Amino acid sequence: MALTYFTTSDQAFEYTAAEFGGTVGFHLEVWMLATAGTVYARLYDDTAASEVAHSVVSTASGSYVRNLSSGGVLIDGHVYRFQLGADTGHAGTVKGIPRWLVY
Repeated sequence: MALTYFTTSDQAFEYTAAEFGGTVGFHLEVWMLATAGTVYARLYDDTAASEVAHSVVSTASGSYVRNLSSGGVLIDGHVYRFQLGADTGHAGTVKGIPRWLVY
């Protein structure tokens, strides 16, 4: 996704397949609202330096909305971070802590 900016979380998560019994899927769950325009959240793979497929969620709602990504696959040994983004002039905020729901 080519947005003007993304803010990256300071907290990283390294996925280790052995801790989860092998390869797993995930959903990104984020409660967020837009204060102007549309805001986006995604899971970013630091190791691959790329957005994680099927992790992007967005909202234009002025009220907090629960957003759940369609799901994707985590790669063993990769480091992941949460990112919040928007185009120029758009803004928003996250409520609570984004969660990565593993299945």
